[in-house]
Order: sequence, then structure tokens, then C-alpha cells
Amino acid sequence: MAGLDQFIKENEATHIYCRTLNNLLPHIKGVSFYHIPDKHYADKQEYYITSTNSDTNETGNIAIEFIHDENTEEDNRFALYQPEGCRS
Repeated sequence: MAGLDQFIKENEATHIYCRTLNNLLPHIKGVSFYHIPDKHYADKQEYYITSTNSDTNETGNIAIEFIHDENTEEDNRFALYQPEGCRS
């Protein structure tokens, strides 16, 4: 098991504690990359994937985490969304 243990809530937000180290094995990390988005928030390191919006052709990075969902007992990559104005 490589994913972080979490109970994922269905139909509502789930608070995720992201990794603090770049410690995923290459075959799990895949095309994602580890990045500290802002030097003032060095504790907010996250894995990202680069994605292109097919409607606008704009490219951007999406924060992800590899999580072991204790509800389903499966490891999966989850996209992380942060509500506007929140930083915790």
C-alpha cells in the first residue's frame, strides 16, 4: 500500500493531509511531479499533474494525492481542490 490512509467522504469535501516528502516510487508517481508552489508556504508541498483543458486549450497544473481509500480499500490518485480563500 503506497497511498496515504484516508476515509474519503462521498458527496462532500474531505480534508486531505498531503505528503511532506517526495517519497512516491517512480512507477506510482507516473507523470506527476513534486513541487512547493510558494516559498512562503513550504509546508504545502504537493504532487501535481499537468492538464490541458480540451475546450480552451489552456494548460495548467492540478494538485493530486495518492490515497488509500479505507472505504473501498483501493489506492487511487485524487485531484485536490481548495475552496477559494482557504489555506489550511
